[in-house]
Amino acid sequence: MGTAIPLTCSMLFFMPHHMCKRLGIPLLTYLRESYSLPLLLCMPLTAALWLMQRWFIPHNYRQLGLQLFFGGAVYGSGLLWAVLSNKALRLGEFSLKGTSGESEQFAVPTIAAISGQDAEPS
Repeated sequence: MGTAIPLTCSMLFFMPHHMCKRLGIPLLTYLRESYSLPLLLCMPLTAALWLMQRWFIPHNYRQLGLQLFFGGAVYGSGLLWAVLSNKALRLGEFSLKGTSGESEQFAVPTIAAISGQDAEPS
């Protein structure tokens, strides 16, 4: 508890303000982009676990495993939706402080270039 409380307070109160100030983005944008999808993915899992608690109380490990399987299936389906709809790895439409809003082109090296071999056979 002596480590968890200060760490939680610093991650909830200090870190968002500090990151927004360093990146030059509004606090509400940061909070919306970082916390909305995880909360959205946890809501069906919370509802499923609450309904299973009310309707089906496990009395042995097999029944508990069945509840864990259904909870994992609900969360996994939500996570699969987020990945397939490209919402999980999407970046917001804001630019960082000091950039002109244009994206710079970076050359991505190929595996052959990294290993020192020619990309095309001679």
